Amino acid sequence: MEQLEKLVACRFYVDLKLVGSSESTDATFLECKGIKIAQPAIKVTEVCGDRWGSAPYGRVEETKIPGNLNVSDIVLRRCISASDAFAEWFQSTQDWRWRNNRRDGYLKIMNQDGQPQAVFYFQRAWPTEFSITDASAKSTDFVIEELKLAVEDLIRLQKTTSLSYSASATASFSASASMSMGVSASASAGASFSI
Repeated sequence: MEQLEKLVACRFYVDLKLVGSSESTDATFLECKGIKIAQPAIKVTEVCGDRWGSAPYGRVEETKIPGNLNVSDIVLRRCISASDAFAEWFQSTQDWRWRNNRRDGYLKIMNQDGQPQAVFYFQRAWPTEFSITDASAKSTDFVIEELKLAVEDLIRLQKTTSLSYSASATASFSASASMSMGVSASASAGASFSI
């Protein structure tokens, strides 16, 4: 039986086309959190024709059925730089351009050889919140900017799945994101990612 490698949290790659970004360094993330999908149970109570106690009918029967899928928000964090790609993308939602600026992306968890082993595909993401950490003259920490994304769908891809990922709007949406033990990579619009 094949021994499966346990994956570590620090070896991950996030691929996301950002608004107005043209440098691969614009999208090197320190954290990607909030990958969660839930399907709550709905209780359905019915009165059946079966006997209930001394009554000839009226037994109550409760069944649980799956409800609507719930996809949690995804939070991306990175060191702040001169790039304003996060702020520009967030501004697009304030200007009611969010529908045209929704983006698909991938979170890839890598093994020690840098090969993707667990791949999550999120669809139609758009920013709902933008923030930066506090600035302080007493601190030597990096200032971190954070973007919270509303995501409509989240799928874990099988290793045999192949998806083509291309930017549908303009060529200015052409940054990729990565953080894999300090190694970053870039991808241009229209690139195809095979898993």
